[in-house]
Amino acid sequence: MIHTAYVLPPIHNKQLMEDINVGGTRNVVRACVHAKVEQILYTSSSTAYGFHPDNDKPLTEDSRLRGNADFTYSKNKREIEMAIREWMKDSNGINLIILRPCFVVGPGFDNPLSRYLRKKIVILPFHTEPMQFVHEDDLVRIIWLALHDRRSGVFNVGGDGTISFAEMVKKLGGILIAAPDKLLYFFNAIAWSLRLSFLSEFPNPALNMIRYPWVVNSDKLKQ
Repeated sequence: MIHTAYVLPPIHNKQLMEDINVGGTRNVVRACVHAKVEQILYTSSSTAYGFHPDNDKPLTEDSRLRGNADFTYSKNKREIEMAIREWMKDSNGINLIILRPCFVVGPGFDNPLSRYLRKKIVILPFHTEPMQFVHEDDLVRIIWLALHDRRSGVFNVGGDGTISFAEMVKKLGGILIAAPDKLLYFFNAIAWSLRLSFLSEFPNPALNMIRYPWVVNSDKLKQ
C-alpha cells in the first residue's frame, strides 16, 4: 500500500487540514492493519525536520524531527511519523517504509511556491537559503524500488546539490526584489488574512521554508 494523499497547499481552516492529514493517515494505516496488508509505504517529507537556523547541515535520518508547530504541513508530518508505529501496534509484522522527500518538482507538480516564483516580480527576504529538489519521476522510481526490494525503515530523498532563489528567479525570467523581513511579513500577513491569493498563497510561517536550511543527506537511500 502506498499512502501519498495529503493536503499540501496551506488552507485557512487549520483544523480541517489536520483532520484530513493526520486523521486520514490514521484511518488508512488502521485499515491496512485490519486488512493485513504486507507493506505500507508512507511518503512523509523532509519538512518533518522543521525549518530552523540550527538544523543539521545536512539533515540525516538520525536528526531530530522538529516540524514547526506554527506551520501545519510541517507539524503534521512530524506528528504522523511519531504516531504511525503506534497505529500499527497490532500489525503482526507489516513492513513499514517511510520516505522523507525534499521539495518535489516536475511537470505534474503545481504549488504555491512554484506559482509565486513564476511571477514577473518576486519579492523575497534579504536572506534566503538555497533549496534542494527531487524530480517526480525519480521519486516514483524510488517508491517502486523500495516496495520491490521490500526495504524497511526511514529514508531521506533529495537530489544532489542546491539552487539559490536568485538562480531560480533568473531561470524563470523574473526580477528578484529583496525586502526587509518585517516589511515582508507585515504585508504577507495582510494578504493571507484577506485571502488575496494573487498576492500570497501561504501564511507567514511558510516563509521559514526559504529563510532556514533543511537540506537532507540521501546516502542511506543510495547505499
